[in-house]
Amino acid sequence: PERHLAQQTHTGVMMPQSRWGKKDVLNYRVDTMGGNSGSSVILEATDEIIGIHSHGGCSTSSSSKNSANAGTAIAQVPELVKAIQQCLADEANL
Repeated sequence: PERHLAQQTHTGVMMPQSRWGKKDVLNYRVDTMGGNSGSSVILEATDEIIGIHSHGGCSTSSSSKNSANAGTAIAQVPELVKAIQQCLADEANL
């Protein structure tokens, strides 16, 4: 009954991937709010976490059909993949 700005979900469509510097970036038309950075980007078809939300700014009033929010593509950052694997291994050993 009360909104706490936590555990929110929203769905939308994936847009073409782009590159910022040397990193591949996921682009998606999903409604986000301030404070959503760091949230998981989940591919609904597989229930797999594929990214980390990092750049909001997609406007519902935008006339551009290409506007999108963006996140870091996990698979494209080897250091991030290694860190996630280590966290999962550490957790399994608790």
